[in-house]
Amino acid sequence: MAGVGEKVQCRYIVITDSNCDENVNVTQEITNIVDVKAVGPQGHPGTSGTSGISGTSGTSGTSGTSGTSGTSGSSGTSGTSGTSGTGVDTGVSSTNVYLTPISLTCQDGVDIFLGDNTYSNASMFELSFENSTNGAMNIYLPDVEDSSNTYKVLKFITDGTYDSYNSRTDIRGLTGQFLNGSLNSYIITGSYESVTMWGNGNEWFIIGEKK
Repeated sequence: MAGVGEKVQCRYIVITDSNCDENVNVTQEITNIVDVKAVGPQGHPGTSGTSGISGTSGTSGTSGTSGTSGTSGSSGTSGTSGTSGTGVDTGVSSTNVYLTPISLTCQDGVDIFLGDNTYSNASMFELSFENSTNGAMNIYLPDVEDSSNTYKVLKFITDGTYDSYNSRTDIRGLTGQFLNGSLNSYIITGSYESVTMWGNGNEWFIIGEKK
């Protein structure tokens, strides 16, 4: 309610009958002001809007780091070495083609034994004969059954001092050892002759000669 002397807002209400005739006039103090908005009829629902465009794809992530390498496998075992071949002493150097002979001076009645240590590494012998009348001597081959002489080659040559009438050298095996299947000796009498012999561990063979 308003106090005495205060101005108040009032509303004027007309009540009419059904024939729109005014019957009562009413003036009412407005104590609460309420805004009233006319509401029209509800329209039809609108159509849905078009979908928005898709966003751009995100960038790919960085690649992961590589894993560590595996450990190496163990090495295989080495193969067994082959057996060494049997060497043959031919008197030829492995680095050249020179033959270095041992000089033997033959004297009447003086025998030479090639099994002596002096001749153990020799394979070629150059023979000369001292002046004599009907001179003769023996050269004994080394022990053919000794393993150090197995497959050994011995070569003999004579120089110009040999005289077929006054110089003779018999090359023979040790007692009981064969030379070319015989206990006989190989006889040298002339100058510039040569003979080559080879042992197989059981006997000696003549594998070359020049008369």
